[in-house]
Amino acid sequence: MKIILKIEKIITLKGISASVGIALGPIFIIENEKPLEVIKQKCSSVEVEIDKLTSSLSATQAKVLGLKSAMANTLSSEELELYDAYLEILKDPELKANTIDYIKEEKCNVDFALQQITSVYIYDLEDDLLSELFIFSKQVAKKIESKINCKRIGVSVIGLEVPHAHIHLI
Repeated sequence: MKIILKIEKIITLKGISASVGIALGPIFIIENEKPLEVIKQKCSSVEVEIDKLTSSLSATQAKVLGLKSAMANTLSSEELELYDAYLEILKDPELKANTIDYIKEEKCNVDFALQQITSVYIYDLEDDLLSELFIFSKQVAKKIESKINCKRIGVSVIGLEVPHAHIHLI
């Protein structure tokens, strides 16, 4: 990882902010030269690792709910739906069950198990799930088209550098 200090020109970044306000000062851009590596470790207690998973999912859900609540007066209801999507991922029983099964089978740390479960290449998905993903993408694309002035919405499956399946709507 390298950290670069940029001060030679003004750059305007746009997006949904995590907090309200304006800040002036130096910007540090952190660029990862290689993906985060999670090391597989044998665990001494499968139950402890499962407890870590359960408590981490609960704590993260609470954090997301807190962020959503904090942004309720700043963001539109449509923008707040993004937090609901995060919560649905965190509540996904299949994600939790598959991670627990992996921990039990491999007798390994929760960090590694969760990374393995979420490291799915798009063509590794079952046909039904892949179909559902593209049908859902179509619904989202139609909604985007109805809200912004554009000729059409394109779809791109990119991101081999990230360890999960995802689709970009452009």
